[in-house]
Amino acid sequence: MADDPIHRVEFEGYIRRHDSDVFAHAPMRHALRNEFIGEGNALDRRLTAVERLVWMGLGMALLLGAVIAGGTVSLVIELARGK
Repeated sequence: MADDPIHRVEFEGYIRRHDSDVFAHAPMRHALRNEFIGEGNALDRRLTAVERLVWMGLGMALLLGAVIAGGTVSLVIELARGK
């Protein structure tokens, strides 16, 4: 039946109308776009969590360094006073 020239012309007309329709593939484009956006957002959340963890670790290291430095200075001062 597909070899019939009349049906072939109708089928090619349908293909041309479908390809010229800007909204024909819109659902597929939107689904693909949402999939990419979803992946991008998930990656952004993971990177944000890692960055937050790195900054928190850096802050803890700086705070620990300040406490150790303050304790060392206090110890040196107490030993220098001779008590």
